[in-house]
Amino acid sequence: MCGCAVTAGQAKKILEYTEGWIAAVYLTILQIRKGEGLEPGLSLIQLMETIVWNNMSDQGKELLFHISLFQSVSIEQIEFLLHADPLPDEVLQILDGMPFVRYEPESQSYIPHPVLREMLRRRLKAAGSEVTKRCYGSAGRWYAKSKDCLRAIECFFIIKDYEGILSLPLEKVILEKVGDLSFSQIAGQLVLDCSQEIKRKYPLSLLRIAYAFIGAGKKVEAVSLLKEIREYINEMESSVVRQELTGEWHLIEAFLHFPDIHKMELGIKKATEKISGRCQALSKQEPFSFGLPLMIFFHKVPGMLDREIQVLSNVIDMLSDLTGVKYGADILLQAEAALYRGNFTEAEKLSHQAAFLAEGSTQWAVSMGTLNIMAQLAVKRGSNRDLSQYMKGLEDAGDKDSLGSFVSQLLQTDYYMWLGLTELIPESVRGGRSNDVDYDAPDWVRIYLGYFYIGILLQEKQYSKLLGVAKATIDQCREADGYLMVEIYMLLIAAMGSCKNGQREDAFEYVKGALKKADPDGIYLPFMEFKSVLGGLIEAAFLELGIEMPPQIIENEQLIGKNWKLLIRLSSESGVLPYGLTEREMDVATLAAKGMSNKEIATVLYITEATVKFHLRTVFSKLGIERRSKLARMIES
Repeated sequence: MCGCAVTAGQAKKILEYTEGWIAAVYLTILQIRKGEGLEPGLSLIQLMETIVWNNMSDQGKELLFHISLFQSVSIEQIEFLLHADPLPDEVLQILDGMPFVRYEPESQSYIPHPVLREMLRRRLKAAGSEVTKRCYGSAGRWYAKSKDCLRAIECFFIIKDYEGILSLPLEKVILEKVGDLSFSQIAGQLVLDCSQEIKRKYPLSLLRIAYAFIGAGKKVEAVSLLKEIREYINEMESSVVRQELTGEWHLIEAFLHFPDIHKMELGIKKATEKISGRCQALSKQEPFSFGLPLMIFFHKVPGMLDREIQVLSNVIDMLSDLTGVKYGADILLQAEAALYRGNFTEAEKLSHQAAFLAEGSTQWAVSMGTLNIMAQLAVKRGSNRDLSQYMKGLEDAGDKDSLGSFVSQLLQTDYYMWLGLTELIPESVRGGRSNDVDYDAPDWVRIYLGYFYIGILLQEKQYSKLLGVAKATIDQCREADGYLMVEIYMLLIAAMGSCKNGQREDAFEYVKGALKKADPDGIYLPFMEFKSVLGGLIEAAFLELGIEMPPQIIENEQLIGKNWKLLIRLSSESGVLPYGLTEREMDVATLAAKGMSNKEIATVLYITEATVKFHLRTVFSKLGIERRSKLARMIES
């Protein structure tokens, strides 16, 4: 009515913070017309101040300051925040008489209006350090009492209460965001600014921070902090406490070498010799592998895969004793080794075994790894139905925390990339770097993103750019001191790019480089997958290196190639897309991809135009796109 166009998402956002308050909606419309955006603007805040703040008693202002840091508060919570049990009648009268604080009987909580909270947060910011410390300190202690560690950290960090942060358990925070910052950024500031007197009191929390630095790829900071912690431990009077903490120190220090499983084994063995019972520094609430779902990334040295499997098994046994968690990671590595050696039956059997061990534990990364193997086997068999099922499983398995969700995206990207569905790949992954994790990413994530980047360039036929980037990504992989399997695939992608760019001699060198690294362990799956694409270069590489080509490469290459093409055409016996589209959604998507209007589609399919719109919205949601113009390329694939 006012000439302001908003999307459904913007309308939802306006509803969330106005709650339908007509004056707030009207002032928002005025903001939009003036080009000032959707967030509560100065006019709206001033209106709330006039209605509420200017007429509030000092006791009421203190109450509102405290509750402004929460979306809802209970009576028990207010008693805690105000250090008053029971609450004075005046406080209850203020709450009950406040038009912008509503009471919800079901949850027995008071809910302040979003605009009121925004006004109060701005007021609190300008209220002075004593008021700020009092309010955020109380909020942090409430969150700590409620075991909401991330919110507690956020409150304590705002007022620089570093002892408050160190007193928390600091579990499941390693790769999390706390407000607008990553935990490692907050931890870095804490390590710099916190006094040694306070830090000496919390060696276990400092070890957790060192572990967070390692997980975030900040090994320089981790080494420095571990050195400092060792000094604090050596100063302790009790020899028993000193021994236990030394064991905890060795445990965390071992992860500096991740994913060098041989060096990790030595450190973890030292830890087991000193720790009696369960460890405390390594949380059993998060995956020991910093979210890594591919245990094959532990493969580092050509010809050592079987030895690495044994060493990982030793490490997992020791970690299980220390944490009480059954990981299943060693079985997953055996399954992956069987897969990459072309033994699909053994790979399937072992992946089910690993899944059983990981089920019910906190090791979601292992669960994702088993789903990844099953999805790979579905591709090899050309089964869209199974692929769709396991892709859905990957999506659900990532619903554990923010890292799990991102890891799920990475694994799904691998399939989108090789099936030519690059439009489905999130923008955060497409460019070889992720804005979501660059500030706080394990090394393995950066390596994997580089692999995706050159794979996407290959699929999108940007061969010159691929060859320019490939050397950098391969060098990065080698410098990371591991990730041999990723390097093999990178070399073969570079070979395919060189072939497409008319540089056959360079392609041959890349293929030979990949074969030299793969042959000592019998890792032949990549050569089965790409043999038909590389036009005789694989046979020539075997011949020049004096290696007899195993017959299963030829046998499986034909089967894999045939089924791969079947999947790329997005057709199977089930008649559905591999990403969850129904037959009707596929019909609508196909006609839309041909340029038909909603009305024309409705006529062809004998459905209403409203039904067409409904199906298209569902299609866009499932495929992760915003407009129909992107459908054509995907359907044609």
